[in-house]
Amino acid sequence: MNEPLFGPPLTQPQDLQTLQSIAEVWIPPLEIFRQARYFSDPDHLNDEGAGALSAWLGRKIKMEYPESVVGRRALISNPR
Repeated sequence: MNEPLFGPPLTQPQDLQTLQSIAEVWIPPLEIFRQARYFSDPDHLNDEGAGALSAWLGRKIKMEYPESVVGRRALISNPR
């Protein structure tokens, strides 16, 4: 018996070239989408999967925009 497939069946969007003509495209690592434990059903992440995707996205944003104005505003708004 085959394991059910979770996450997107493709490694990149079918319309990747069109999307890239509009903006930079970030594709999360397949490890996130190939972990059955991250899904509540074959098409929807559960809390653990959403956390893993959010953590990846946060790291990606931090790498791409290490000195972002948004981050500085957050620090000013919420001093420790």
